[in-house]
Amino acid sequence: MLNIINVICSRKRWTKRIMYKFLNDTANVFLKKYDLQIFYNPKDMTGPSFHLAFDLDKGFKNYEEKEKLEIINRLPANGVFVDIGANIGMFSLFISKKRPDITCFAFEPEPLNFANLSQSKKANNLTNLNIFQLAIGKEECTLNLYKSDKNDGGHSLTRDSEHTHSSLQNSTPVQVMPLTKTLPLSLPSLDVIKIDVEGGEIEVIKGALDTIKKYRPMLVMETSNQHLANQTGIFAIFQKEFSNQIFSRIPGNSTKILLSELPEIAQKKLQEGAEDSNYIFDFEK
Repeated sequence: MLNIINVICSRKRWTKRIMYKFLNDTANVFLKKYDLQIFYNPKDMTGPSFHLAFDLDKGFKNYEEKEKLEIINRLPANGVFVDIGANIGMFSLFISKKRPDITCFAFEPEPLNFANLSQSKKANNLTNLNIFQLAIGKEECTLNLYKSDKNDGGHSLTRDSEHTHSSLQNSTPVQVMPLTKTLPLSLPSLDVIKIDVEGGEIEVIKGALDTIKKYRPMLVMETSNQHLANQTGIFAIFQKEFSNQIFSRIPGNSTKILLSELPEIAQKKLQEGAEDSNYIFDFEK
């Protein structure tokens, strides 16, 4: 009964505001269309948990749907998918369930998000999903994760993240590892990496360069349009390390974008009010 109350109250923001102090940190829903039981944070106001709670099966499907379909279509038989910034598993659960032949490695440092992801993995017996309570970065260390009060997808290792606005008191220490040190040395392939880390993608890429050079995976990544427009950050790294080997695309659009064309596109997105956008980066065959 308590779970039902949490689920009902979590579907609308106005009921959350009224019932907030009475809600649990975790609720769960069964999505009949996907044959998935998913655990989430019923208090979340704008993040992945809210999108799931608001529209259930439809919310799960629609959440960054173009990006998920890009990943599904790219993964070969018995492929490997890495989810960096997995949150409650809106990507990892969807892909691991839909493609039981693939292997998924999912990384999520925030304790509540990880606990919910862990319960979902167990409830659905997803043996192809491997989860780790880690942040991925440039080097092995411990850093403060600054937590957003309203968006459980807005936690960030970058204190001035646009979503976070939190003080040191509203943070938790998390373990950070470079991707190169977290994956099995015997991994036969790595086909897709998804990165959504609220401003931390530069450090992720720096710590994953050896892995990216070895496997040349498709990257599905949220990144700063300001950095792309200024040819700094991710743009500068890719230009230095990969030059003409890599190109970009907008999710759901097959048109190739040369790295040299990306700053102009990012500038237009900034003018439209988009500080961050999702891009696909892929290697020429």
